[in-house]
Amino acid sequence: MEGIIPAATVLGAAVLLGALIWKLRSVARSMVDQSARGLMVRMLARQGLAPPASARTVDGTEAAAQAAAHAFRNCAMCQAAEECERFLASGDREGFEAFCPNSGYILQRLRDAPGKEAPAGA
Repeated sequence: MEGIIPAATVLGAAVLLGALIWKLRSVARSMVDQSARGLMVRMLARQGLAPPASARTVDGTEAAAQAAAHAFRNCAMCQAAEECERFLASGDREGFEAFCPNSGYILQRLRDAPGKEAPAGA
């Protein structure tokens, strides 16, 4: 009986530690996703495009919803976040194509938007 109590204590501590690690990973992932969402929204705004209210409301089609969701995932995993921040701080509209993995998506949105035109050279 003496071995059961310490084993139960260790098991309980391991479960609590696992739950804590799981929660911390979830919070960290959420922070990265929110940061990336902010960059993507700012990049779209720089080009005069409104961000989708949700991935499902770009233009009402499943393909457009998938493209928006893919773009936000690309942004969340992008290794050029610092370059993106510098670009957005610069006030420039042109040049994001050199580093942004979503440049194709953004340029397509510009081509599809009435009254919008892609930056020169794009």
